[in-house]
Amino acid sequence: MFSKDLEDLIQATLEDGVLEDFEKAALIKRAQAEGVDLAELEIYINSILQKRQKAADNEKKALIQKREAERKEAFGRVCPSCGKQVSPMTLKCECGYEFTTAKATTSVQKLSEKIEEINALGDKEGCSVAEREKRICDAIEMFPVPNTKEDILEFLTLAVSNIKKSVGTVSILTTILSYVAKIYTFGLVKTKPSESDAIIQTRRKKAWRSKFDQVMLKARSLRGDAEFQKQLDYFENLLKK
Repeated sequence: MFSKDLEDLIQATLEDGVLEDFEKAALIKRAQAEGVDLAELEIYINSILQKRQKAADNEKKALIQKREAERKEAFGRVCPSCGKQVSPMTLKCECGYEFTTAKATTSVQKLSEKIEEINALGDKEGCSVAEREKRICDAIEMFPVPNTKEDILEFLTLAVSNIKKSVGTVSILTTILSYVAKIYTFGLVKTKPSESDAIIQTRRKKAWRSKFDQVMLKARSLRGDAEFQKQLDYFENLLKK
């Protein structure tokens, strides 16, 4: 539309979004020297300023929305029923609305799927029994503590079922006797006995119990209703038996 020199001058003068009088005079002088219609120049300059102003407004609006979202996340959430802002530690609004997880797949379900995937790995994939066990314990220990009543109860159910699994003491004894037999039969063996299922299970139980205690501590700090507290008591009592 304009010469390259005039276009470069226009962009340079409008870089800060403000057209000063001396900048405008320089543009008019260059435009007249090139025979450019001043009305067209003014329309072009105004369109650039309007586009930049609109972009700046959108950026400012997006920043405000981001800060508002961060503020709500930090200080609480909004009840979809009454619109009141409540503490993020609250499980039930004063209006009676109960916060639950609306996700199709909960974090607890993802943890179970992760453990199943690790269990499915075999020596062919270069994953030994010890390595699989380490990955499973790591997955349990790194599991993020849930924030909703639904996820908390789901995790506690899963954790208790794994903690309550009986440890195969017979399997442990069999491993030890087998190792001793090798010593007497073949002399001092150089290899260590392989880990039995009971030893592996015990290690997992410790990981589940540690995470159970973390989740229970968080659950007790939440301001839930009396029924929720009874449910927590129920899970704790299960492990006392």
